[in-house]
Amino acid sequence: YTAWKLIQEARADEDDDDWEENRLLKSIEHRFGVADKYHGTKLFIRNNGKRVMTPLMVVMLAIGMTDVLFAVDSIPAIFGLTQDPYIVFTA
Repeated sequence: YTAWKLIQEARADEDDDDWEENRLLKSIEHRFGVADKYHGTKLFIRNNGKRVMTPLMVVMLAIGMTDVLFAVDSIPAIFGLTQDPYIVFTA
């Protein structure tokens, strides 16, 4: 199956016309506004008098959400090792 998928991908057209942004990213852009380019290490800038996020802040939010997702996902595995809730939620 994997070899078949690799052959299909190699023969496929290289165009990414059907690429679509993540819904979460779209909602962040709509709600808070995101600058078009990076501005050094700044997380927020003023653009036409409105405070907007830089792409660096969006990256930091994505990393933070991924960290929380994996932390919550590991809770059932830790419960398999111990029944002490303090250890489960602090690990």
